[in-house]
Amino acid sequence: MDASWQLRFSRTDKQVFWVKPGVVPQLENALYIETDWTLSLREVGEFVRAEFVRKPRP
Repeated sequence: MDASWQLRFSRTDKQVFWVKPGVVPQLENALYIETDWTLSLREVGEFVRAEFVRKPRP
């Protein structure tokens, strides 16, 4: 899964991914590449709901 690719070309201000817990480090690493986003994580059963929200533009 390459979340940074999705974030880079997204036309929306929010992206949600449902992933297994083992994928979370890859999502966190995407923030080093795509610095215009914030990430919030929430465990839902055996999955993690990862929500990226674009930071407000100055």
